[in-house]
Amino acid sequence: MDWVKANVDGAMGGSNTVAAVGGVIRDSQGDWIIDFSRSLGICSALHAELWALHDTLILAWNMKYRRVKVEIECKLAANILNRQIREMDENVVVALVHEILDREWETRVNHVYRKTNAVAEQLAKMVKGCPMGEVPPSKVAALA
Repeated sequence: MDWVKANVDGAMGGSNTVAAVGGVIRDSQGDWIIDFSRSLGICSALHAELWALHDTLILAWNMKYRRVKVEIECKLAANILNRQIREMDENVVVALVHEILDREWETRVNHVYRKTNAVAEQLAKMVKGCPMGEVPPSKVAALA
């Protein structure tokens, strides 16, 4: 009952691989708590997914949630953070996320399919090319 669920996504666009991240945190009944999105600049698709996880976990931690399920459509990112793939352990973003995951709380990072992650995907796509903080949640209300 005291778990929150976050859906996150990293989005890429354009020929210069500009990336953005977005996500939503909901309570155990599925009610909207908070959303976020931000532009990352130029990075790989995997790094965008990892930054989306990072931002979500920091947000949840700062909001004092201590039981968090995170859903992401990038199976590789989920496997890296669940330590099923160890090759990227020295990567800065991976190390940052592992540091957050190792705090005194319960977290789960699960892979989900794109259809399940539509709200987070739309939040990430909306911010590409827009200044931070100008992404109205009303644009994703129909997806929620």
